[in-house]
Amino acid sequence: MFYFENAIDKNALVCYHIKVFKKGDQTAWKGDVDKVELYKSEGFQLLLKSLIALETEEECIAFLEDLMTRKEMSDIAQRLLVAKMLSGQSVYNKIVEETGASTATISRINRAYHYGSGGYQTILKKIGEEQT
Repeated sequence: MFYFENAIDKNALVCYHIKVFKKGDQTAWKGDVDKVELYKSEGFQLLLKSLIALETEEECIAFLEDLMTRKEMSDIAQRLLVAKMLSGQSVYNKIVEETGASTATISRINRAYHYGSGGYQTILKKIGEEQT
């Protein structure tokens, strides 16, 4: 979880982003445009349809083995475990010790977990692993 020394720190961060938006600095929002283009691409749509179509654990494993390397699967599994631990308010040191994830990786997942699009919370809740 992001911890601010006080409300002023948090407000300063919010004000900075509002200021950038009002200035019309499009570089700050270019990532959003790229994201939309990715989501609309034929390949991404095929990936979504493929994931939704999987019905059994065996089908999922077979698809993931064909789609990704073992390292990629391990990295994604680690990210989910870190998100689960963050949902339970685990501290970074414990997460590093139990998962082997770097503090940079944990920080990135923490940012996505708390300020992202809600994907981690949604999936952890759906599979009964959220630790709130």
